[in-house]
Amino acid sequence: MDRRHVVLGLVCSLFVAAWILAGPYIGLPFGVFGSTGESMGDDGMMLNVWIDAEPEVGDVVAFDMGTDSFTHDRGVHRVVGETDRGYVTKGDANPYLDQNRGADYVTDSNLIGVVVLRVSLPIAAVPLSTMVIMTLCLTYYKNERGVS
Repeated sequence: MDRRHVVLGLVCSLFVAAWILAGPYIGLPFGVFGSTGESMGDDGMMLNVWIDAEPEVGDVVAFDMGTDSFTHDRGVHRVVGETDRGYVTKGDANPYLDQNRGADYVTDSNLIGVVVLRVSLPIAAVPLSTMVIMTLCLTYYKNERGVS
């Protein structure tokens, strides 16, 4: 493997990562974003992969909580009910409904998507760090052994 293959692999990986992260802004029906907090029982930063789909009771959804909400941010909580005003949400570790604390009901206007995968950031970093370490090791091996 020569340097061109390594560089091409890194460039392609960065392109795919940028495409996934920019997906929502260019109209793709999926995306990735980070979330923090203990409301879903998580210990730290989580990466959330979402798709553009209609939620059902029991699904985890990503949504804009609204300017009148208690966090002024995006929420990643479970749908626990549906009313005429929209979906009712609750963090798995919270004893209260989001809407009882001032969050807007989840509707088409503030729904980001249905979360299909939640991964802890340290776990998500393993493939990338492994690729970087392998690239460095192969480069060192080639330089030390004179392999081309």
